[in-house]
Amino acid sequence: MSIETVRREVERFLASEKPEVLCLTGKWGVGKSYAWDVYLREAKSRNSIALEGYAYVSLFGVNSMDQLKLAIVEASIPTDMIGKAQNFKSARTDPVGAVRANWAKFASKL
Repeated sequence: MSIETVRREVERFLASEKPEVLCLTGKWGVGKSYAWDVYLREAKSRNSIALEGYAYVSLFGVNSMDQLKLAIVEASIPTDMIGKAQNFKSARTDPVGAVRANWAKFASKL
C-alpha cells in the first residue's frame, strides 16, 4: 500500500462524521504512529476533522477487550487539544483543557 493511499484513507476517516475504527498495520518501526500524528495535525490545521475527539491506540500488549476499551478511553483527546503539549506548563495556562484532555486517565485511576 502506498503512502498516498494511506494518507487519503486517513483524511477520509478524519473527515467522516460517522464514528469508525481505522486500523493501520505494518511491521514495527515503519512509521504508523508517526504518520497518524502527522496526518491528524495536518487535518486539524485545515479544519477538516469532523468529530469532537479521537484516540490512537497501539494493540501491542493489549490482550483483552477490557484492556482495549480502557486503552481507548485513556488515549482519547478532544480535537481542540490535538498538537498541544500535555505538561505542567500547559495545565497551568489552560487547566480546563488539561482536564478535558486527561479526564479519562484520571477516571481510570479511580
